[in-house]
Amino acid sequence: MKCNNTRIVVIGAGFAGLSAALKLKKEGVQAIILEARERVGGRVKTHYTANGTQIPLGGQWIGPTQDKMYELVKKYGIEIFPTKDQGNSIVKFQGKIQSEMPQEVLGLCEKLDKLAQTVNLEKPWETPNAKELDGETFRSWLNREAVSSEIAEFTSRYLAGNFLAADASDVSLLQLLFYVKSGNGIDSLSGVEGGAQQDRAIGGLEYIVEKLADDFGQQNIYYNHPVTQIKYSGDCVQVVTENETFHASRAIITIPSAVMPEVKFTPELPVLKHKCLEHVLAPLAYKMHFIYDKPFWYEQGLSGNTTKSEGYVYETYNNTVDDSRDGIISLFSYGNEANELRSKTKQERQQIITDELVELFGEKAAQFKEYIEYDWSTQVYTRGCFSGHFSTNGWYTLGKELNKNIGPLYWAGTELAAQWNGYCDGAIRSGEETADRVIKSLKPGEQNQQPHYK
Repeated sequence: MKCNNTRIVVIGAGFAGLSAALKLKKEGVQAIILEARERVGGRVKTHYTANGTQIPLGGQWIGPTQDKMYELVKKYGIEIFPTKDQGNSIVKFQGKIQSEMPQEVLGLCEKLDKLAQTVNLEKPWETPNAKELDGETFRSWLNREAVSSEIAEFTSRYLAGNFLAADASDVSLLQLLFYVKSGNGIDSLSGVEGGAQQDRAIGGLEYIVEKLADDFGQQNIYYNHPVTQIKYSGDCVQVVTENETFHASRAIITIPSAVMPEVKFTPELPVLKHKCLEHVLAPLAYKMHFIYDKPFWYEQGLSGNTTKSEGYVYETYNNTVDDSRDGIISLFSYGNEANELRSKTKQERQQIITDELVELFGEKAAQFKEYIEYDWSTQVYTRGCFSGHFSTNGWYTLGKELNKNIGPLYWAGTELAAQWNGYCDGAIRSGEETADRVIKSLKPGEQNQQPHYK
């Protein structure tokens, strides 16, 4: 097999891939990036309306303790602004609008926060009672612990839906607990001020990714190069794309697990590694945006942020931008409801969601000037958003395989992060940590070193 012992190939130009490549560059290691799309960013993408208002189609928020993201904001002089949260938020439970979450839901959240503290973030499979926690779905735990089926369903939507873009039946209890601890608790993950949704960037997070790409060097990024095959042996890797073949001594793979079946490995990956990647389920999220002449909900004393216990819409956020007069409400549908929306036409989806908005904000919600939707599940190089998750028995039986390299092949991505798993910050951490391992592997006698999960 032809080999290039002086070069590393990074597959994917999202936060993980670019962070890994930059780390390699800083350490004097030659690297190139192969990107299937015509752009960088992966699951981060900004759309602009006719008058220039930014609409985040994918990842969009930064919050406290996401230090890697704030480091980039400072480094590149990115302007950030707080997510709009003035006014009252709406909680719609069993058809009634209220201002607070039901106490029964909050009580379940307290139990989960306490349980999450027992999770071993570095080695989740070594968490006390890991086998039992991972063998149970979050749904079965809710059915046992909730005082009613209505409370169980609302908590499922609030946590499995809003956090993992999944139904509670498709998430193990250990997976949810791991995610909660990784993001510093439920209040942190669900909060705006002081929480994970605190800040946004002018130009969107895609603007930060573009700065990373410029820093790495656009000449070292091969766009429109989807990888079809990876051949590996010893210290040699051949990465085959639709356009050409690249030779290297190591490869860092950052493509989502849902896309991995599109890549042929020669030889085939070991059974446990293959099963691990196969066990990471794709998230089911649908993101929609309504643009108005102004944020009319302020006149009602409302923030624009809501949580719902029923319907296609799980939650809404006020995505109004500082320098725009437009009012923007972004809505999310997850899991089974998101799949049902996919079976309808765009016009049908628009009408369904409009009706649900009117129930929340009144007739003015129907007077929008533009409707925008983006379904990441239809994007062939993504196949879902936010991030992948394990179903039952994934962490306990296969978790240690997730971050394990197979010879010269290494993996990185937000799904592999111990801290801020599922967020762009986690992707950066994973990319940098994987690059460190690759650099170490290039030193004599270090080839067989394996990481913990982190």
